[in-house]
Amino acid sequence: MEKRFDDLDIALYHLMFIGNAIERTFEAFNSIIGKVAGNAEHVFFVNTSSMILILAKSFLDEYNGFVKSDDPELMATITNIKTTVKPAIRVISQWKDRGDFRNQVLAHNLRGKENESVFERGLTSYDIPQQGADLHVFVSCIGMVKEVFESAFTAKLAGVQAVLDKQVDPKAARRYDAGTFEAAIEEVRVEINENIRKLKVEQGLL
Repeated sequence: MEKRFDDLDIALYHLMFIGNAIERTFEAFNSIIGKVAGNAEHVFFVNTSSMILILAKSFLDEYNGFVKSDDPELMATITNIKTTVKPAIRVISQWKDRGDFRNQVLAHNLRGKENESVFERGLTSYDIPQQGADLHVFVSCIGMVKEVFESAFTAKLAGVQAVLDKQVDPKAARRYDAGTFEAAIEEVRVEINENIRKLKVEQGLL
């Protein structure tokens, strides 16, 4: 496949895409505060903070590992920007367990590095944003980093977007629609119930 963008173009676009996703996720949560029942609001907060922590790991991986250039002038600009945004990175980095929480609790199967359950340690023991004020600071700092890069590389980002706007992506087929999804769920339920019935017959319970 022909390479349409250089590595820095892609890294910058990724940084903007992920940063925007983080900000919009947080904005969507803020829009429902006080408008749903307390328990539902807590569920929304947990889901919002979980998604933001997953996205933040990707944002920082891109920032640390891919926002760079072999061009001396571009690299000097990047270095200057990274120096400028150090206060935001410092605040983001104060939550020391972000990576472990993402890996052990959110992205994998609730096990630590020695395959122990995360519940042995306790979810609240992880040093991550724990409540709304924490999350607001966390997201705001990511937003500041994004905005400085966006301002410095407006032309590069616009060039990438112009190409992508003309691109027609292939679409995977949808398996179900409004007229078929309920029947599909019921079919699975019936099959499971039949398997349970057969097992009980084999065990002499029916």
